[in-house]
Amino acid sequence: MTTPDNLTVLTTATGKFATKQFSLQKDGTIKNRSYGNEMYFSVASVPITDINSLAHELDKLARNPRAFVIRGEPVSGTNRARTRRLALPHRKTGEPAAFEDRPRHWFSIDVDHIACPVVIDPAEDPEGAVEYVIGLLPPELHDGTCYWQFSSSQSVKITPGASDSLSLHLWYWSAEPLDNAALTRWALAANQIAGYKLIGPEFFRTVQAHYTAAPLFTPPLKDPLARRSGRRQGLDDAVTLVIPPAVPKRPYEPGRTGYEPGVGVEVHLREIGGPKGFRSPIMSAIASYIAIYGSHADVQPLYRAIRKAIRRSEPDGDLGRYHDDEHLDKITDWARQHHGDQPPKGFHAEPPPHIVDPDIPAPEQELPEARPPEFSDDALALRFSNAHGHCLRHVALWGKWLQWNGAHWEPEDTLRTFDLARAICRAASTQVPPDQTKLAAAIASAKTVAAVERLAKADRRHAATIDQWDADPAVIHYPEEKP
Repeated sequence: MTTPDNLTVLTTATGKFATKQFSLQKDGTIKNRSYGNEMYFSVASVPITDINSLAHELDKLARNPRAFVIRGEPVSGTNRARTRRLALPHRKTGEPAAFEDRPRHWFSIDVDHIACPVVIDPAEDPEGAVEYVIGLLPPELHDGTCYWQFSSSQSVKITPGASDSLSLHLWYWSAEPLDNAALTRWALAANQIAGYKLIGPEFFRTVQAHYTAAPLFTPPLKDPLARRSGRRQGLDDAVTLVIPPAVPKRPYEPGRTGYEPGVGVEVHLREIGGPKGFRSPIMSAIASYIAIYGSHADVQPLYRAIRKAIRRSEPDGDLGRYHDDEHLDKITDWARQHHGDQPPKGFHAEPPPHIVDPDIPAPEQELPEARPPEFSDDALALRFSNAHGHCLRHVALWGKWLQWNGAHWEPEDTLRTFDLARAICRAASTQVPPDQTKLAAAIASAKTVAAVERLAKADRRHAATIDQWDADPAVIHYPEEKP
């Protein structure tokens, strides 16, 4: 099943080039005339549904030297015929922000100036160069289909004697839409594990230019690369990234607390072969297992459970790459590196019997009783918004609540909003009949309080955008230009 998304394509308003231009000088050196300094752009939203339609549009953009892509989505009221590339109001002119962060299925990885082994030649074997770079990336990308583009300067010897390196962009399709903060955390965590800047985190910004056009060469100078872009067919058309948790109040920074168990290993095992396919739930099961039992846990019981789940889904199928440990080990090693030496977060000293021996059936889990409609998470969230809709706002891009103090809006940094949600839940729990103690406890639980606060963020009485505030952006938001 395809999920709609779109590419935001900007085209220079005055016809300036959005790619590099190379020409040969009389002294034999190569002159690089870089991107035009354009201020205004026209905006187009191009619908895409999967990696194939993404590759098709990128192929067309490679032939348009005046256009490029950004991750941001035009905000309501943006002049699509002529606008500036602003994610925040301009401090000097007062021009409003034109684009906002939007979770996307597509993402592009910027790999810049990676040392090129002598056996790799992007001119003679571009696919070999691409495979080499993909092999350096996190394992969740190794089997994914992608669209690749060498950078404009790849193999252009502007400085005589310069060492060879590889610079390219790799475009992937994520099974789940991801926002800029999640992608930045993922990139920074990957760089920490690699020990150097492998992935450019600055690419995951609302208005960061993703240049897509092939460079221009003035005769007699020729492009040293016969092919600058192409589609790499993988085993999976959609990839699932292992996103580390964030540092509290700093959504762009990866935390150091390791994974959370999430819904649990058993849930992910049951999803194998279903609507989510195979690789995504397998990766989630491994990450959850490491979170629960720790980085040093024996993973062989999990591997057996994974293979049993595959056979259950495809009784006559071939386990293929999952038959041997090597493929699963790559995913597990990556999960262990992400989790580090953080203590296990489960409730068992050892994996339960049905994980150790897949032939042992999993115990039946008692499902929680359904709550009456008036005590559902949604109903409680409506109570919250009815009570506080006039004095609380939430800006999703900043990840912040703001409160009215009687004179102006100010950031709420003391978890007061969570406390107000707890008061709503506590009051609701007292309305439950005295003999329904379990229901009362469920309504007042931390899980319900968190759900109420989370649901309230999307209520139109609270939801706000950054261009609504007449304030110094540096005071009330996480800086857009910093990871």
